[in-house]
Amino acid sequence: MSFFIFLFFFLPDSGAGLKFQSFPISSQDSLWRERGSIEDKWLAEDKFWHFSVSLALVGSSYHLFKCRLKEKETSSTFFSLIGTFSLGVVKELWDKKKPNGHFSYRDLIYNLLGIGVGYFLFIDD
Repeated sequence: MSFFIFLFFFLPDSGAGLKFQSFPISSQDSLWRERGSIEDKWLAEDKFWHFSVSLALVGSSYHLFKCRLKEKETSSTFFSLIGTFSLGVVKELWDKKKPNGHFSYRDLIYNLLGIGVGYFLFIDD
């Protein structure tokens, strides 16, 4: 049930007809001065995907290192958490290189939330 509530809040255009207020990033922020005001919503489908992919990457990479490659638990945990976070940062840097792209700290926050939930679901004993 909580999963459906989660989807309800993170997929605002999924047929429920809900519209969430967007929070434009201020042009006063030094990171965004070059590109002007960029809209980056806290609740959007993009945030759901950042959370979900990070969660899945933690679980699958931990399984790969621990069960398939027979690594120690500590190194498997380290590589799955740091590797997933690093991929998130690289993805944001890649987005910044696109013509109208930007680096989103909000996406990184959702990545960290997904990593945290993935740790407690798949790794923590």
